[in-house]
Amino acid sequence: MVDHKVFKVAQIRDLLNQVNDETITFSRFVEILNEQANKVFVKAELILTLESKNDWINKVPRRLPDKNRHKENFLWIDKNGCVFELGEDFAAAERMGTFPCKVYRTITVSQFENRKEGNNV
Repeated sequence: MVDHKVFKVAQIRDLLNQVNDETITFSRFVEILNEQANKVFVKAELILTLESKNDWINKVPRRLPDKNRHKENFLWIDKNGCVFELGEDFAAAERMGTFPCKVYRTITVSQFENRKEGNNV
């Protein structure tokens, strides 16, 4: 299995300029590349934004759309990229100031294929 790491040319150019200007060390340059390479990207559509724990209490579940498929997934993500699973996560996010919580519906491979072909899913 080939693991492809994708970087924008402008990102690399900017980092190399910082190394040349001695703003960052080469070892920091490598650290940044590794941090970026370890990020995960998931195809999903934004469904709902929750600004607070109270917003969660007041809006969910009636503002969530019905599931189209039995195993359909919603991802609940705070501003740090952490996932909400339980009520205690909403309380922790409130204490840490990591709202808003963005709720995404994941997109399957077949849905993505249909969208690329111009079909509605």
